[in-house]
Amino acid sequence: MRSFRLILQLLALGITQVLGVPLTPRDADAYPTVTLDYGTYQGVTSGSVTSYLGMNYAQPPVGNLRFAAPQEPEPFTGVADATSYGAACPQQDIVLPDLLPKNVTITSASGLISEDCLNLNVIKPANVSAGDSLPVLFWIFGGAFEIGDASTYDGSLYVERSIALGQPIIFVALNYRVNAFGFIASQEILDANATNLGLRDQRLALQWVNKYISQFGGDPEKVTIWGESAGAFSVAAHLVWNEGDTGGLFRAAVMQSGPPISLRTVAEGQQYYDQLVENTGCSGEDDTLACLRSVPYLELQAAIALSPTFFSYQSLTLAWEPRIDGQVVLRNGMKYIQEGLYAKVPVIIGDCYDEGTLFSFGNVNVTTDDGFLEYVHSNYIPVASDSQIEALGEAYPSDLSEIPYLGAAHATDILEFFGSIDYIAPDALIFFTNNLNPNAPADLESGLSKLSDITWDQWGSDISAPPLLTFVDPAPEVEITADTFRADAISLLNELMLLFP
Repeated sequence: MRSFRLILQLLALGITQVLGVPLTPRDADAYPTVTLDYGTYQGVTSGSVTSYLGMNYAQPPVGNLRFAAPQEPEPFTGVADATSYGAACPQQDIVLPDLLPKNVTITSASGLISEDCLNLNVIKPANVSAGDSLPVLFWIFGGAFEIGDASTYDGSLYVERSIALGQPIIFVALNYRVNAFGFIASQEILDANATNLGLRDQRLALQWVNKYISQFGGDPEKVTIWGESAGAFSVAAHLVWNEGDTGGLFRAAVMQSGPPISLRTVAEGQQYYDQLVENTGCSGEDDTLACLRSVPYLELQAAIALSPTFFSYQSLTLAWEPRIDGQVVLRNGMKYIQEGLYAKVPVIIGDCYDEGTLFSFGNVNVTTDDGFLEYVHSNYIPVASDSQIEALGEAYPSDLSEIPYLGAAHATDILEFFGSIDYIAPDALIFFTNNLNPNAPADLESGLSKLSDITWDQWGSDISAPPLLTFVDPAPEVEITADTFRADAISLLNELMLLFP
């Protein structure tokens, strides 16, 4: 195995943003300020875009707030510097399998890392001011709930492109707690009302946007939430939060490679909590949670690194993930959907052709049909009967793909959505954020967007062959295809997912 250190361990342990320190006088146009009810931030303008980076949407989750629900930010005096990205939250250490192609990278934090990481970025057109009411695109990164950093995704691309299209938007991205810092689960955590902290971070950030985005020229009633992988699963969680009550926090949603999923329980996460307690020397304490909150950061980070990751044998049976807790997540997300208890908002759902290949490297020793069925049964769907598992095996025969190696693997679409090769994907999201329709507006200037050359009808417009907008090689080719891929197998999987609580 080759080791890939996804955490810059010694860069920063303390607070990353000093609030209330007087700044050197700067040009007001190049370095504008925005005043919120808890303090003033100074941003930076570059060309047609103004960015306010690393603004705290919550108090630092340190000390007694480690493994605790996020709290609204405290007031500060003076002017806080928001001209550079804030720290990413602590990352899980990932070991990449030797089988993984050398050109495949796993993106985590690109800079500073600290427990003081509950910050967000607002990127907007420079000529927009309070009261202009632009729609807002709110990005939630992925990373298997183990890694991720908002600064690795350049939101200025979306703002600049939206200006060029005459469809201006504001881009917001947050950092939220991941791995054990954000998704620790146990009876002790449940008793402390501290489950699903990463989701709670996201919800508080959405509430921050609802309260303050008008100060930046945004419309709090025109927010679209968008995520990929774990970010998409998070979007799905917000769609069923409070049985579909959005609280006015968003009006549309985009999910790439992550639908409402069937989650495991807090009780099933107890083993990872207990192991963390043991590995930090807290086993003999009467209050193990209090002990974990007092463990020095580097010691805690090293203990978390011993837990399995998405490249481990158990793959996507994650140690640290959202769990059914009866507080934030009440039950199986699929059942919410089946019963109509979800936010009735426009949605876009996307996927990659070969979603599963990336997650098979930790279990390449599963080499027989019987071994495969046992692995799926014990690791993913223990509630299924033997006959149901056999049916699943028949639905997924042992036929090797002709596509080289990983194919169109999970997360390969990120290059399209955060790249400028053809702007097809960014254009679709910009149009959707503005108009709740990913198609190019009829009055769009000819030649501005390749989407003017194609019409993408709603999925339900053709029940027998629901239309998909499909990206094909070579870029920038797109076409409309029918969403009939493995329809019977997917129907069976949906049925099995409903077996969960």
